[in-house]
Amino acid sequence: MEKIEKFNVIWNTPGSGSPDSMPAGNGDIGVNVWTEENGDLLFYISKTDTWNENMRRLNIGRMRVSFKPGLNVKNMSFSQKLDFCQGSISICTGQPEMEIVIWVDANRPVIHLDIRGSNPFETEAVLEVWRTSERRLEGQELHSSYAMCDSPEPVIELPDVVVENQDDRVIWYHRNEASIWDATMRLQGLQDIEERYDDPLLHLTFGCAVKGTGLANIDSRTLKTIKPLKECHISLYPLTMHADTIQAWTEALEKNIVRMESSDFDIARGEH
Repeated sequence: MEKIEKFNVIWNTPGSGSPDSMPAGNGDIGVNVWTEENGDLLFYISKTDTWNENMRRLNIGRMRVSFKPGLNVKNMSFSQKLDFCQGSISICTGQPEMEIVIWVDANRPVIHLDIRGSNPFETEAVLEVWRTSERRLEGQELHSSYAMCDSPEPVIELPDVVVENQDDRVIWYHRNEASIWDATMRLQGLQDIEERYDDPLLHLTFGCAVKGTGLANIDSRTLKTIKPLKECHISLYPLTMHADTIQAWTEALEKNIVRMESSDFDIARGEH
């Protein structure tokens, strides 16, 4: 154990953006976590199978978690540690004392944030979406799609959808209503065997739900504590699946949430 601990990465200053992030994950779901100078905690959510309609692997989204009073990141008590033994990232501050532990369950499709403070605090978790409308990919961005560089036809990326009218959760998804499968098979001269296979991209749907103890919606993208707490737990449930309808995806997502919430948390943490 001690031999592993010496490789833990510890930072004593906040970051300025995603290049200053620490990674954690379970081989399928990943997060990139950093703390900004204003005391906000941010992280990207990734998954290995989130391929969009242009065969471009997308991050599922980005979350911003803020606190009141804010995290004190400007004194010597601040630390952000990538803990290899625990499989987690922990952020600790003083005056007031706060500890946030982020871990992606090694055995289950869920991301956990455990938040504790010496004094009551308020917290707000906000989904930050950047795919808000149809957009044509150009220049260097084409290198991350099937087109690679020049394309004879416009390469259009579809927007994400944020589910409205939620009470205790934030839900969003990206759904492939188009696919470059047919065009790619023709380009590769494989149209004669195309009918043997299912389109791997069409109707592939991926997204996430966010819930938290003592948190409620103030809008479709924001959860906030109902009252100040000394402890708060936030869970994120990413899901990717081929779904004939968006209702099928949301039903599968709800089953995942129920299954994860019915698991004994202490046992899950120990197994992790």
